[in-house]
Amino acid sequence: MNYKLLPFLDKGCLVVSVVPLNAIMEQGVQKLAGDAFPISSGKTDLYKLKLSDFHYIFAHPEQLINNKSVNKALQFIGENRKV
Repeated sequence: MNYKLLPFLDKGCLVVSVVPLNAIMEQGVQKLAGDAFPISSGKTDLYKLKLSDFHYIFAHPEQLINNKSVNKALQFIGENRKV
């Protein structure tokens, strides 16, 4: 199944896509318009991530593993939505 279809099948679904390159991340965010949120090595607005209703998150592997702020934000979202 294509990951892009999941939020249409389950409205509470959140898709976390792990991408190694900025170019792939930017491309995915552009294709999904305002429905996707990038977490890159730069400064990321995690408050916006927690409050918004994004269906897709694109992140570098090191951000998901090493960044405690990102982990806390995703944990908060996971407690309130299906991840």
